[in-house]
Amino acid sequence: MKNKSFFWLGIGLSPLVLGFWWMLQNKPEPVSQVAEAPKKTLVSIDFIPAKLKEPVPNKEFLLLSEDDSQPDTKKKLADFAGKPIIVHFWATWCGACVDEIPELDKFQENFGDNFHLVVIASDETKGKAVREFYQAHKIKNLSIFIDEKGALARSMKVSALPTSIFVNTKGKELGRIIGPVDWLGEPGKLLMAHLSKAK
Repeated sequence: MKNKSFFWLGIGLSPLVLGFWWMLQNKPEPVSQVAEAPKKTLVSIDFIPAKLKEPVPNKEFLLLSEDDSQPDTKKKLADFAGKPIIVHFWATWCGACVDEIPELDKFQENFGDNFHLVVIASDETKGKAVREFYQAHKIKNLSIFIDEKGALARSMKVSALPTSIFVNTKGKELGRIIGPVDWLGEPGKLLMAHLSKAK
């Protein structure tokens, strides 16, 4: 009689035992933490490396005096030799450009000892529109450069605004970014690191 009881007890418990065994075998994996976003690279911020590291053109452009009653100064990129150069082309009539200039002003304030930042406006007002923009937006750290006839932009094959061109200490182009840049975020830091290591 007892053997029959044990038999039926075993039959009754077997589904529980099998269920427990199945749960052990199919124990869900612990939920992994959400993966961190991949770090940005030069490729991810649309940096276009120069195919040939050639010297940048030596076309003239203008440095406007702080006081518009004083004469302007003719400049060439060769005048900025000795440090890496960021040549940034923009215009007051370019929406994406005007949003970027205050960031570049802060970028210059934070890192300007490490490079030359040459922010060149495409301008046909002899600098009047640029001066007014700088005053309205309280731009204090950027000099006013203009490429009045577009000679430098054409010689550097600038096809759209804004465009930023990165030049090493030997005056040769490293690469460029066409379009706006997050200068105060990770892309700006990445570009600074690349410039400081470039040869």
